[in-house]
Amino acid sequence: PGSIVMCLIGLALAERIYRGSDPAVRRPIVYLCLAMLGIFGYDLFMYSAAVLAGEINGGLWIARGMANALIVPLLAVAARRNRDWPVDIFVSRQAAYFGIMFFATGIYLFLMALGGYYVKEYGGDWGTAAAAILVFGAVIFLVALLLSDRLRRRAKVFFSKHFFSSRFDYREEWQRLSNMLYQPDESRSLGERSIEAVARIYDSESGLLLLQQGGEGSPLKPFAAWCSELPEKLSLDPDSELVKYLESSTWIIDTRQYKVDPEFYRRVALPDWLTKTEHQKIVVPLLQETKLIGVIVLSQDLPISLTYEDTDLLKIVGRQVAGVLAQQQTSDRLAEGLQFQAYSRLTAFLMHDLKNVAAQQSLVVKNAEKYKNNPEFIDDAFTTIAHSVKRMNRLIAQLAVRNRKEKRIHIDISKALADVVASVSDRKPVPQADVDDCDAMVSADAERLSAIFTHVIRNAQDATSELGSVIVKLICSPSNIDIVVTDTGVGMDESFIRKNLFTPFESTKGVGGMGIGAYQVREYVRELKGSLNVDSAVGVGTVVTIRLPVVNGEHDDEAGAVGPLHDK
Repeated sequence: PGSIVMCLIGLALAERIYRGSDPAVRRPIVYLCLAMLGIFGYDLFMYSAAVLAGEINGGLWIARGMANALIVPLLAVAARRNRDWPVDIFVSRQAAYFGIMFFATGIYLFLMALGGYYVKEYGGDWGTAAAAILVFGAVIFLVALLLSDRLRRRAKVFFSKHFFSSRFDYREEWQRLSNMLYQPDESRSLGERSIEAVARIYDSESGLLLLQQGGEGSPLKPFAAWCSELPEKLSLDPDSELVKYLESSTWIIDTRQYKVDPEFYRRVALPDWLTKTEHQKIVVPLLQETKLIGVIVLSQDLPISLTYEDTDLLKIVGRQVAGVLAQQQTSDRLAEGLQFQAYSRLTAFLMHDLKNVAAQQSLVVKNAEKYKNNPEFIDDAFTTIAHSVKRMNRLIAQLAVRNRKEKRIHIDISKALADVVASVSDRKPVPQADVDDCDAMVSADAERLSAIFTHVIRNAQDATSELGSVIVKLICSPSNIDIVVTDTGVGMDESFIRKNLFTPFESTKGVGGMGIGAYQVREYVRELKGSLNVDSAVGVGTVVTIRLPVVNGEHDDEAGAVGPLHDK
């Protein structure tokens, strides 16, 4: 009667809960109802048979336990699928480990007993002896396995990975690591922050970073220290046994475990400063791909035992720190390279201006023997020398004051261009000028404007034979002025104009050219809010068009700050 009542009550409750519940919890209720019906239904059947027979059937009584055991999976599924039922059961790692090991040992012995029974039954005269030897050998082998430290370690790692949740909150650890590495801190270097990011995982008391600072093949030397003094005499050779071991195994070295079981680390030779100390040291390799670029050595005041999860986390953190440090080293080398590049550019600009001054002086010296008695030559020579002195003084002033403000004035473009054409007429082919029919002003520095006009015309002369022609034309409009320089020289192909013409240190003049004149012209034209266009064909010639905006008014205006040279 009790079983009947329980079955009816269970069905009634299940029916009411099923109808009024959320669809998500209906399926667990179905499994629960099946379990209740199975348990009490079997009892109802067994006791009903006992009432009819006058005694409890022994077979049914023995099978009752197995029937209840078959119900357990239904209860487990019902509990698992219902979020409101707490099913967390705490089982210690030691209990799970020894329980599973005991179960596995029982299975092993059972299989060996079956094997021994088979050998005894079918082994003939030697059956009993063979069975005894088989079982005895199996027991000895089992005991040897259970005494193996390596087997126990592997078993513990397997159980921890597959039967327990992670020890660390990896989301929290990753956020903490990222914040520590990527948030700038002026009070601490990246090296110190890297050590602290690793040390905080185990509350280490101090740490040391050894880094490869001279590129691949250089020794690992102290780079930063956290909560300790930075030693100076420590060093790890890239060919040392420890470095090779860390690169090949990517393993974490625990000096406490090393002293107990050096075989675990292939008996790798460790430096004395790692082993001959009271504190436990943990060596974390910093690997960039397959190369070791550094190590972080943590010092533990309170000894700890590293598990597989600890070593896995340290490996991941070590690779992340290695990537950040390698990126920092690359950035530092790039910044250093940019400084050398800036120095090289400065030297090139200086050489370019000095070359032009030297060319003017050499021309005076060259013609001195022939025209030294000519008063007009003497006047021109003094004018050239005065211009060279003025240019050199201006260059020195620009180098001394890097942020000089350029003084711009309104310049009559026709007169300025005519003066430039006259100054370059000492060389063949003599430029032909058409600049008299334009009355317009531009705002610029007079000397720099004359310099870019001179450079364009001189380049045209250099590219053209003495039998060719160079024509300078001025075209005016209400808003713009076009200075057009046309030559019949060797010309340039489209690829060179697009890729190399305005690139510093690229030149068609070989060793005689610096390759920065065209770059200077373009940059100053852009500074004046103008534009520069080059149209050329190999063997035909080149047309250079400089377009500048027209200005009106009588007042000078100030330009923005300029660099130490003409352009920057």
